[in-house]
Amino acid sequence: MSTSPLIRGLLAILFVLNGCSSFSKGKFGMVPERPLPVGAPSAEELYEITRGKKTIVLLRVTMTLDKEPLKSPADRLEFGLGSIYSPNLIPVIPQVVSEASKNDGWVYFVLSPGTYNFWALPPSSDPQHFRYQIEVPSDSRVLYAGTLSINCTKAESDACSKPVLIRDERGAQSLAEASFRDVGPLKFSSMRRYEPPTNEIPRELFPMAMLGGSSVPPTVTETTAPYT
Repeated sequence: MSTSPLIRGLLAILFVLNGCSSFSKGKFGMVPERPLPVGAPSAEELYEITRGKKTIVLLRVTMTLDKEPLKSPADRLEFGLGSIYSPNLIPVIPQVVSEASKNDGWVYFVLSPGTYNFWALPPSSDPQHFRYQIEVPSDSRVLYAGTLSINCTKAESDACSKPVLIRDERGAQSLAEASFRDVGPLKFSSMRRYEPPTNEIPRELFPMAMLGGSSVPPTVTETTAPYT
């Protein structure tokens, strides 16, 4: 059963108003009070995807605490999305297709084509170490953006290493075939470390807003960004 865009938007607002308090205590053993919504994209989202207006973006996060794997790692992270031209990201709530995939760290967003500033942030961590850039091509319906491997320790205080970006194409293909077979073929566009743009900032930056599906900004205006 899918969660409506309105409900997900309300969840995102509650997430912001509560100041991400579940994460501020820096206890990896504690699962947030608002676990990620489980379900397929809504009918409205699927309609936009079939029209080429939106894309399902898959990514995976794995975490260890003192070398022990953590289940449902995405429940323990703060996710953010924003413009590549802005250092400020808004909190977003990804979705998961099933409890089993959530346990393995798989999440997805429904995004418009464009370029996004992104992070998956553990508690008490420097955002700059967890900031990435995601490129969503206009010709993709289902996209795999990569896997972030994060190692954490609580020797003195909770601390996590910089993520290692890996590619789990076999796992992504298996999940896409099981959950999004009727949506379209899986494509690959690995995220990369965020680098501030060096070209001229466009005259009109897209407004930060919470839209249906994931809480995300609207489509990024096409520019001559220096990334390939």
